[in-house]
Amino acid sequence: MDLQGLQTDWMEQRVPDPSGSEKNGRMAIQLEETTAKRTDLRVTRTERLIREAFLHLLTEQDFDDIRIKQIAERAGINRKTFYSHYEGKETLYEQMVRELLSELCGSLIYRKEEPGWELQRDLLPADAKKFLTFLEEYREEVMILINPRFNIRWYPILEEVIMNLRENLMLRSEEERAIGQIPLRLYLDMITSQLVIWIYWWMSQEEYEIDEGAMILSRVMNRSMANVFRYVKPARVGGKA
Repeated sequence: MDLQGLQTDWMEQRVPDPSGSEKNGRMAIQLEETTAKRTDLRVTRTERLIREAFLHLLTEQDFDDIRIKQIAERAGINRKTFYSHYEGKETLYEQMVRELLSELCGSLIYRKEEPGWELQRDLLPADAKKFLTFLEEYREEVMILINPRFNIRWYPILEEVIMNLRENLMLRSEEERAIGQIPLRLYLDMITSQLVIWIYWWMSQEEYEIDEGAMILSRVMNRSMANVFRYVKPARVGGKA
């Protein structure tokens, strides 16, 4: 018997009186909430299976050669179920990459609130460590999705992610003048390029552990042309915070 049938039987047995008591009403609400949670779990599980299948196929074939039928079969679902979650493989890839890059970029980009704030350099290693830890935690996804073979697909997404985070960049009018009125597009391209270099450097090197890598990366961040990293409010004159 399907879930809807079980729900109908349950309601008939537990709530025989349509006018119902307050207790029966609460039970009905609890059943609806339980059903919704089960549905959410099924959706989450199906999407996980689809994503895992897609990742595995990307290691075996070129993106253009992958078919929805293959993804569905590898995930143990049918094509209709796939299309109930994603419009196509392009949408699936874009969503996976955007989620990955948004979290990765968000680990490094902060907002500078006031002109008097300045770089707190001793926090940069911790920020760099968070960045590298994320790369390690999602190493497989990064290696597959942010692959040079697919840069024509993911690089524009990274540019878009950076553009959407521009409100968190240090781009007040006086700073734009201070950096020689560099066009916003070029400034954001500088940031994008740096992130790509850092990602590829870390994913391809085997010499350094995370703590060592974080110290190296923090030194690079200190000398960054695209000055976008952690800023904090310094002590005010007279020692008042």
